[in-house]
Amino acid sequence: MWCSTSRNLYRQLKNAHFNACLQKYRTAPRSLWSTINHLTGRRKPRLPPSAGLDELSQHFSTLVQSGGPPACIPCGPSAVDSFSQFQLVTASDVERLLSHLDGSKAGGPDGIRPSELKASATVIAPPLAALVNESLMSGTLPKEFKTANVTPLLKPGKSDTALPSNYRGISLLCVISKVLEMIVHQQLAAFLDEKGAFSEMQFGFRKGRSCTDLLLSVTDDWLLAMNEKKDRKSV
Repeated sequence: MWCSTSRNLYRQLKNAHFNACLQKYRTAPRSLWSTINHLTGRRKPRLPPSAGLDELSQHFSTLVQSGGPPACIPCGPSAVDSFSQFQLVTASDVERLLSHLDGSKAGGPDGIRPSELKASATVIAPPLAALVNESLMSGTLPKEFKTANVTPLLKPGKSDTALPSNYRGISLLCVISKVLEMIVHQQLAAFLDEKGAFSEMQFGFRKGRSCTDLLLSVTDDWLLAMNEKKDRKSV
């Protein structure tokens, strides 16, 4: 009797926990699937690399050196060239960004975790704002922000763990450098959006737009073409 009651109570609590986790992340697909895989025990096996550290380091270094700068594609009006300098940020701006950091993420080479920055946001925001402003105005980046801890992960479908090219590197940068990156992104994106430099067909990496908007736009074009008996082509 007691064992049966305990099992039923355990099932009820387990189901309640599962439902609470699913409800929490129902609007965040990536977190939702991560939670589902964690709850069901479906995790991708992480094989230890058989390739030597020196070989992996040489392979990743070659990829970075051979990549080169990305090609610049002309777009938008010539007014884009009028961007002169970044705007100074306040301690409140930096504190707001720190408060939105994901505390579950790992830290970078400096050993400072996002959870630590988030917890001390009010205290460190003023000196961090001064550091960010100095970087923006001088056009320089601290050398510590240019280093990363690289973790090799075996590519999907690759079984030979001794071949360096079968791995992709996951770089963990200093979290503070990511704060600076977010500030640069916000100012550049706002400027380009104001000048109309973005194509109306660009939906990725734009505030207020998503893949859903893209699918709706494409579907609308297809239906309109079908109604007008026009050719419909897609890639």
